[in-house]
Amino acid sequence: MPMFERLDDGQRRWLAERAELTDLPAGVELVVEDHPPSGFWFLVDGEIEIRRRIGGVDVRVGSGDELGAWVGTIPYVQDTSLLTGLLARPSRLLRVPDEAIAYMLDNGFPIAPHLLRGVTAGTQRFGARVAERERLASLGRLSAGLAHELNNPASAAGRAVGQAKALVPVVESAAVALTAAVRAAGGSEPDLAALAAKIEVGRAERRQLSGLRRSEVEDAVAEELAAVGYDDPDGGAAALVDAGLDPGCVAELLADGSVAGERAALAAWVVPRAELTTLLDEAAESTGRISGIVAKVKEYSYRDRAPIGDVDVRRGLDDTLAMCRADLEGIAVVRDYPDELPVVVGSGGELNQVWTNLLDNAADAVQAGHAVGDGGGGRITVAVSVDDGEVVVTVEDDGPGIPADVQSRLFEPFFTTKPVGQGTGLGLEIARRIVEAHRGTLAFTSEPGRTRFTVRLPAEAGRVT
Repeated sequence: MPMFERLDDGQRRWLAERAELTDLPAGVELVVEDHPPSGFWFLVDGEIEIRRRIGGVDVRVGSGDELGAWVGTIPYVQDTSLLTGLLARPSRLLRVPDEAIAYMLDNGFPIAPHLLRGVTAGTQRFGARVAERERLASLGRLSAGLAHELNNPASAAGRAVGQAKALVPVVESAAVALTAAVRAAGGSEPDLAALAAKIEVGRAERRQLSGLRRSEVEDAVAEELAAVGYDDPDGGAAALVDAGLDPGCVAELLADGSVAGERAALAAWVVPRAELTTLLDEAAESTGRISGIVAKVKEYSYRDRAPIGDVDVRRGLDDTLAMCRADLEGIAVVRDYPDELPVVVGSGGELNQVWTNLLDNAADAVQAGHAVGDGGGGRITVAVSVDDGEVVVTVEDDGPGIPADVQSRLFEPFFTTKPVGQGTGLGLEIARRIVEAHRGTLAFTSEPGRTRFTVRLPAEAGRVT
């Protein structure tokens, strides 16, 4: 086997006394992700499959069927396995106890170079696959948030349109009844267009009302409706006030001279007509909200733009915050941006991936720190500044902080503090590689109640946005 090709005869005899040849069926787990070591397993014949939980999904990230392919937890490097190794088919293996591997490393057995080559090759082989799954997992989280964001206005628009559709025949029959009543009273046809225009004027001038003030206005409008014999003055008053009509506007409408005194019939048309317009406004507002979300998605992904170009990081941060709205629900987000900012040359889409990772981690930290009845939802501060020719972006949260014993490993590939299957341990490593590819730096400071990640990117001198 390649691992042992440089051992001398004495070392091989020592190893043979401690190793065990075994036959195992398909499906046996040799090592288990996030579990303690269970020996080193070297393949004689068969196939070992490598799996890892990424974003809550068990993913196959590689396999090996060559003689000497191995899985195990390297002493002095790892306390638990980073992955799960299981048999894809019935296999014959050589099992070497963990303590034997440790002894060989301690006593100069020439296996360390092969271990390092194996770790490097394995990391390169499935690191890209895991990184892609990290991006897909991030996309999945954003998609779930977008589905939530789109569902609310879509449902509101559908509800408003449905109610408006039901009101159309009511408005039409009320118009017919009003016209017939006016004619029976000896008048000509009522000027419905002029009456509708008065409703629109009231809507255009409507103001936000406090709860108490709204109650007072509704009572006054209900009195106007009751005075002309409208059969549901309270319900009609609520609809008219929703449309922005105050008592004076309602009184002016009901006093219109074109209806020959048929005030009850006029009120029976005015109320559903005003309500219909309100519902159409709600539908228009909701569909506008959907269009705004779609526009943010387009900006976030930098669709239809060159991959490298001028980037306004403030815009990218705002787009990312919009995409992460669902994850940030209940968290106070404070923005601190300058009015003018130098441009950064790079890939806006890749930098948005950095912002997504930092905000996602900050949201997790805040939720962890404020999960138990402290009465607050926590805060994240996103700040942008310029310092010594660089654009500086900081993402700060008031969560519990990063434990001191893990801070040195935070950018280590596959290291994560999240529960098994919830994190890949590559998010920050990918973020740092993206920042460094933009000739920048990513650093952090952390203490209880304050963790800050700082991204510094070279600015284009003399060019501002």
